Amino acid sequence: MDKALNVLSLIFNALIFLFMVKCVVGFFRFGGRGNMQVSAAKIFRYFTVQSNIIMALAAALMLVYNVMILAGAAAEAPCWVMTVKLVCTVAVMLTFSVVFFIFVPGTGVKPMIEGDNVFMHLVSPLMAAVTFVLFDRGPKLSYWGILWGMLPTLLYAALYYHMVMRRGENNGGWEDFYRFNANGRWYLAAAAIFIMTALIGFLLTLGHDLLGAGVLA
Repeated sequence: MDKALNVLSLIFNALIFLFMVKCVVGFFRFGGRGNMQVSAAKIFRYFTVQSNIIMALAAALMLVYNVMILAGAAAEAPCWVMTVKLVCTVAVMLTFSVVFFIFVPGTGVKPMIEGDNVFMHLVSPLMAAVTFVLFDRGPKLSYWGILWGMLPTLLYAALYYHMVMRRGENNGGWEDFYRFNANGRWYLAAAAIFIMTALIGFLLTLGHDLLGAGVLA
């Protein structure tokens, strides 16, 4: 059972990495579709892209331990690797949650899953969550890890605030493409996003500790 779960972890982690490579190449060659009709380096201003990139890197890191476990060189991934995986999984699940619980009611589903958006908004986040909770072999995690899970959101919030609210589009900053500053109430959006991030971190940690972490072995 444990070996089978590790093989599933390997497959899912490899797919997460490959899907993101496909998306980045697609942005540079063909441009984005749906609600992300941008191309080249502009893609890196979006949390969607940033979160999926760090998730792909975390998946690649976990792949190393998947192979080591298969080879008998390790029994499970160490705590720090699982914490990195938690942080990145929280980030992509925040992307998923904002898209489907906040944006989709106003825009509909189609622009959010058109083209490669289906990987970044839907497929990869859900694969990452399932893999982290059920398949990745690692120790139980402390709930203090939820604070680490907040880090990508905090860093991006600071960047978005500076580029949108402080500098603004007319001064070399960004347009408010997430509409988080609608009616000047950015602080309400920020509070909602931070609460959502903490809740996702809690649920992922709880799921991993109850259903994963060798329990299914």
